[in-house]
Amino acid sequence: MKTYTLDACAVLAWIFKETGYNVITDLVNKASDSEISLLMHKVNLLEVYWKVAERQGKLNADKMYENLLTTPIQFLNTHSHQFFSEFTKIRLEYGTAFVDTFVATTNLIHTNNKGTIVTSDPAFKNLQKNKKFHVQFFK
Repeated sequence: MKTYTLDACAVLAWIFKETGYNVITDLVNKASDSEISLLMHKVNLLEVYWKVAERQGKLNADKMYENLLTTPIQFLNTHSHQFFSEFTKIRLEYGTAFVDTFVATTNLIHTNNKGTIVTSDPAFKNLQKNKKFHVQFFK
């Protein structure tokens, strides 16, 4: 089964119906039908929570959080030694932002790096240059 690892910007685009949200809607629908798997690290979920609170207040962030937990997105909280090690390697090699490194490491470990990172963040282009990471830009 194909697996996608979501960056915070993908979920934010979906929530706020920003450019490219239809791509994320399609992925969520396919995950609901068990055609694909969707992953997201809880640190990236925290980033979504913060951005919603910043734009719409904490009460709306709380509602959004509860709603997201009912979706087919699997929220992971991996903090194993392997995760720390791979996280550090990626961050040192690619200079990725702290939260972006959670996306890349989650994809690497939980899909055996066979999954696809879904983002609109141009910072991931550096990861894409190395054939080790598969990145889909939704806008």
